[in-house]
Amino acid sequence: MTLPPKAAQRKDYWLTREEVATRIRAARKSPHTAHVARVLLIGVYTGTRPGAILDLNWLASPSGGWFDLDACVLHRHGPNARHSKKHQPPARIHTRLVPHLVRWRANDVSRGITSVIHYRGLPVKKLRRSWKTVAKLASRNDAPHIVRHTAATWQMQAGTNLYEAAGYLGMSPETLWETYGHHHPDFQSEAARAVGKKGSSRLHSGPQSGPRCSHPNAKLLR
Repeated sequence: MTLPPKAAQRKDYWLTREEVATRIRAARKSPHTAHVARVLLIGVYTGTRPGAILDLNWLASPSGGWFDLDACVLHRHGPNARHSKKHQPPARIHTRLVPHLVRWRANDVSRGITSVIHYRGLPVKKLRRSWKTVAKLASRNDAPHIVRHTAATWQMQAGTNLYEAAGYLGMSPETLWETYGHHHPDFQSEAARAVGKKGSSRLHSGPQSGPRCSHPNAKLLR
């Protein structure tokens, strides 16, 4: 028996900062979809897979992940979680996410809620319907995994060191660069500046004037 070939990573499948903000506003319009706003913020700032986001807790858990706000560390899975080939290393909590988490935790703990993503106080098991509703309001048709693609893209656009970004996201440097490296400011920069020895080519005529290439979210995660 042979297994089907592994699906290729999707490239250029991500949201801009403005698109994320629009999606969050759409989610918060209804109590039935408000939890999607939390998934979006956690996803784009940590790169955590949607399934793992749904399992997050405010307190240390043997199976699910949790936020340690004292140490500012996200534990993506508990010590007793089932072993998986998907890397889920701990990650430093992004500075822009911390204020949201502090506010959410205070509100949830006061109501006796321990799940980070919940609906009417109960853990959310699936995002399919609520995500689709919010995406439609934002005139998009995508799946929750886009938050991980977005996080990786933003990290590259910000010029984050490849190995640090890979460790932060829980993916190999090779996968990160192959799929998202073209968003990095240093992508093929040496090749784009290279010229032959003097007199070997007439194509290069010295420094060129004109607009500099840049990315829309270049400073977003710094």
